[in-house]
Amino acid sequence: MNNASSKLILNSGVYFERPFSFLWPNIQLNGASFDSSVTITRYGTTGDVSSGGNTFGWNTIIKDSSSTAHNFILANSTGDKFDGNVTFYKKRHRSEYLSCILRIDILLR
Repeated sequence: MNNASSKLILNSGVYFERPFSFLWPNIQLNGASFDSSVTITRYGTTGDVSSGGNTFGWNTIIKDSSSTAHNFILANSTGDKFDGNVTFYKKRHRSEYLSCILRIDILLR
């Protein structure tokens, strides 16, 4: 079923060991863990509010491809943790609120 009101909700305890790719109208990320690459594309016409607390263990791409104005809030109450590269894409006229904990490796020579 793929209609405008469809939504994938990933709560704490959800764990992906293999690469995860998702294309759907709406998504909420509420404490899931990803140990491999992640690509998430949402195209819904309504806003999404995720509580956050997600752990992304590898390279992550998050796209908001909707053509209507709305909010896409990724970490409303708890920051997300990105251990790999993260790329955000969005079309104009939308708000995207990010709250995250970034692991930064500094190499001293």
